[in-house]
Amino acid sequence: MGDKPVNYVSWFDAARVSNWLMNGATSSSSTEAGAYTLVGGQTTGTAPAVNPGATFYVPTDDQWYKAAYYKGGGTSAGYWNYATQNDSDPTAVTAGSTGIGSAGSTGNFANFDRGAVWNSENGNVTTAGTNGRASAYGAFDMSGNVSEWNDLTGAPGLSRGLLGGGWNGLASNVSSSAGYSNVPSGEGDFIGFHLASPVSGSGVPEIDPNGLSAVLGLLAAGLGLLERRRYGC
Repeated sequence: MGDKPVNYVSWFDAARVSNWLMNGATSSSSTEAGAYTLVGGQTTGTAPAVNPGATFYVPTDDQWYKAAYYKGGGTSAGYWNYATQNDSDPTAVTAGSTGIGSAGSTGNFANFDRGAVWNSENGNVTTAGTNGRASAYGAFDMSGNVSEWNDLTGAPGLSRGLLGGGWNGLASNVSSSAGYSNVPSGEGDFIGFHLASPVSGSGVPEIDPNGLSAVLGLLAAGLGLLERRRYGC
């Protein structure tokens, strides 16, 4: 399963990976504190807010949305319907015997509608970067493959968001208009995550409306994004 998204993961799992990475990503690195403070092995209940100074964390709804759908290139460029930089429904990828998507890294494709049948499964996750074009900020598989956790507004809460749609959804489920919330302990074979991290020198041309200079990068996607509301550009 190398280079494929993990699934069956809760928001708390994503928070623990954030902590582990922030603490050095070694066999002895703590998963209970750092980006998020998780008390007593917490796996249910209220999801805490990210701690100040976190270097890896679950993106907010606005951060995730912009990384996926924003057209880039200016302060009012608008948003695509799909994270493949397209407004038309993508074509569902198929997959070979090892789960490599049929589209490569170009074109309006996505892993959805149970099209990627491999490993004796009726649809499954596929190798990152083989399911069509990346977003304008270089993030792959933000439409399809797995629905991804987000931190909603970033405030503590009993729910967290999911965006992007999974391998088992329809085209409408992987569009920018789709999304839903779940308890942070929820898991599923179609649920995964990206993480965000502060980066410098991202080359993102626009500035955010609050004059903030912090630029966020989506882990393993090599992109920059700003904290800006999706409809406020």
